[in-house]
Amino acid sequence: MTKPLKAGLMCVALVLSGLAGAETDAERQILQKPMPHQGLSGGKTVLVHWSQTRFSMYSKERNDATIREYQGYIRECLASSGDLQKLGFSIQPPKQWPDYLNAGREDRYVTSNYAIAYRYGWGYGFDSVHCGLIEVRRPPDFE
Repeated sequence: MTKPLKAGLMCVALVLSGLAGAETDAERQILQKPMPHQGLSGGKTVLVHWSQTRFSMYSKERNDATIREYQGYIRECLASSGDLQKLGFSIQPPKQWPDYLNAGREDRYVTSNYAIAYRYGWGYGFDSVHCGLIEVRRPPDFE
């Protein structure tokens, strides 16, 4: 049974894995986003155990190979971008490259009576119409 926790939580444990510094605005915003309950006020202070996991859908090797593949696609796309512009499309090559193409974060809070987990995620794909990246952010998912 899962119920939301009240504000004023005291965090006593932190577990981090994998993902280091983020390179795109989406990655930075998701990894630094405060949890929804942190905006609440009032209520009883509850002692909780907190763990945070950062994860990638692919191995570092596969992720890096796919990023290099996308960079090649974008170079080829930019080389023929004149044709796209004649068709009325705007060219928007990436200004930032993600560290991880498909990844996320989970924060889990556990007390003696309750538990809740928040999950956020993001993903990137190649955008052949604009010679860039398509960014998808997964809104928070609660358990």
